[in-house]
Amino acid sequence: MDAGMVMWLAVAGALFMLLLLACACWHLDAFSRKSQASRQESLPEHLPPVTVVMLAHNQASSLQSSLPGFLCQDYPVRFEVMVVDLSSTDDTFGLLEDMETLYPHLHHTFVPSTARDVSLERLGLMLGIKAASFDHIVFTSPECTPVSPHWLRWMTAPFVRSGVQIVLGPTRYDCPSGLKSFFMNWQQTLWLLWATRHRPYCSGFANVGYHRSLFQQQQSFSSHAYLLAGAIDIMVNHSGRSGNTAVCLHPDANVSMAASRFSWPDYRLFYMETRRHFVHTFAYRLRYAFLSLLPWAALLCMAVAATVCVLGHGMLQASLLLAISLLGLVILYVCFFRLSRVWHFPGYRIFLPLEWLMVWPSDLKSFFRYCSTNRQIFRKKFI
Repeated sequence: MDAGMVMWLAVAGALFMLLLLACACWHLDAFSRKSQASRQESLPEHLPPVTVVMLAHNQASSLQSSLPGFLCQDYPVRFEVMVVDLSSTDDTFGLLEDMETLYPHLHHTFVPSTARDVSLERLGLMLGIKAASFDHIVFTSPECTPVSPHWLRWMTAPFVRSGVQIVLGPTRYDCPSGLKSFFMNWQQTLWLLWATRHRPYCSGFANVGYHRSLFQQQQSFSSHAYLLAGAIDIMVNHSGRSGNTAVCLHPDANVSMAASRFSWPDYRLFYMETRRHFVHTFAYRLRYAFLSLLPWAALLCMAVAATVCVLGHGMLQASLLLAISLLGLVILYVCFFRLSRVWHFPGYRIFLPLEWLMVWPSDLKSFFRYCSTNRQIFRKKFI
């Protein structure tokens, strides 16, 4: 192989690798920029009254620790917290009755254990929405705690804009495991960033604002009443549009969830069943596949270019390729470091690009697990 051919192959490999890294850096830094820009936003003077709805099943200890954070929000107008008890067998009912004497804006209802023809999650959401005193609703979870007394202000602020009926907020996962934290926040980064420019793909389940009229237009859960999970994701996916959806990335709009109360493998398993009911998903999934496979493509490109240089005795070209690779890696680390400041990744941030490499193998593992799982576990067992 002549020196000219070696040079051109090395240059082509280096440029293609830089192009891949530039795409990755643009996507990573876009979320960081939007999060930083949200700090400059100001709250509107007039906010709507709102109902916070959460579902609870045998979560008395979680409610005892998380409810005060929601009930003591610094909110200038009327708001209430509605807890729907999903047939708990622990002290959830007694705890809620005791707390209602201390907090007059706390209310609760329950789903009987004999409920049929619909999953408890969906029936609980229907009851919570119908029992809410106000049209603006924020869904959250007993496992979550607001990070700020102004959380509710920021989550309802986008509702004052014309046409906004859905508000997506971030969830901060407090995980001792760096890899688990990365997986959860990586997925969240992609769907929140997507929703800033396109119709939302999904929403998570712990920090979502929703207008009651959308629920009524959607005819509740008629098309997926038998599924055990994913109700809020499907609601947002079916009714969300680029014009009626807002994303609030202000740091005070976060809710925090402890790692011990969240199973990432089970969430991914049920998500794979839920996404079968999503609509308008091709563009998002294509983008997700591109970003998941991008680091592997960059590594392959670098390896091929380096092999060509070595076999062609192009040591100068190999050194140039190594320098370009190190430069791209430094830029990538800077982007990941900026992203880690948004999500407060635990552990050593130097491993973040390596954790990015594990996204695709993790998704592949979840897919194989889903394929080998009995579909009946995703569905309501009718009596």
